[in-house]
Amino acid sequence: MYLYLVIKEHIVSDNNTESITYGIKVLFCTCTHVTEKLRIHDISTDYDMITRIAALCTNEQLDPVHLPDIVQDMIL
Repeated sequence: MYLYLVIKEHIVSDNNTESITYGIKVLFCTCTHVTEKLRIHDISTDYDMITRIAALCTNEQLDPVHLPDIVQDMIL
């Protein structure tokens, strides 16, 4: 089973301003092991949008190979 989780990140810009962005990490879970398959950093500052994407991908059991395309389509 794939589990898509929101990750919170602190980004510091060149002018030393800090902002919070969100990414997604993908875990593959079996009865005995958990393996991280993919992590995409700094997708958006919109927590609700990233949470919806992660939930939809988990619910539909999206193969992680497609996540970069989904993220690109959702934020454009």
